[in-house]
Amino acid sequence: MMERTEFEFTLPKGLVGMGGDIHRQGMMRLTTAEDEIFVQKDHRVRENSAYGALVLLSRVITNFGSVSVVTPEVLEQLFLIDLIYLRDFFNGLNRLGNQENLGGFTGYALEDLYQEVALIAFYFHWSLGDILCLEHAERRRWVAHIRKLAAVK
Repeated sequence: MMERTEFEFTLPKGLVGMGGDIHRQGMMRLTTAEDEIFVQKDHRVRENSAYGALVLLSRVITNFGSVSVVTPEVLEQLFLIDLIYLRDFFNGLNRLGNQENLGGFTGYALEDLYQEVALIAFYFHWSLGDILCLEHAERRRWVAHIRKLAAVK
C-alpha cells in the first residue's frame, strides 16, 4: 500500500485571481529536507525571515485552483486568515507525517483562530502581525496562559 504524500485543503476565504475568480481548493504535499534547504538559500528569506513561510508554501502547494504556478508573489495576495490557515495546515500535516489515517484533519477552525487572536491582542496588546507570526502551538500556549491569568482576577 502506497502512503499518501499529498493532501487537499480548502481556504476559508480564498485567493482572488486576476479575473476575479476565487481559488479556495488546493493540494499540499509533505515537506522534504530539500524544501527546507531551498528556503534557507533564498535571498528574500535572508533579508526578511518572515518571507520564508511564503517560499516554503509555494514549494509544497502542488495545486491551487486554476493558478498555473504557485509562487511566493502569488501567495502574497492571500487574505491573512488564509495564510494563517495554510500555515496551520502545513504544520499539522508535517507534524503528522505521512500517516494514512489523518482522520478529519482539514486545518484549524476559523472561529477558534479569531478567538485566539482577539484574546492575545486584548490582553497583551500585541500587534496582529506579531500574533500571526506565532506558530499554532505557541499561540495555544499563550491563550492557555492568558486564561489562567484571567481566572486569578
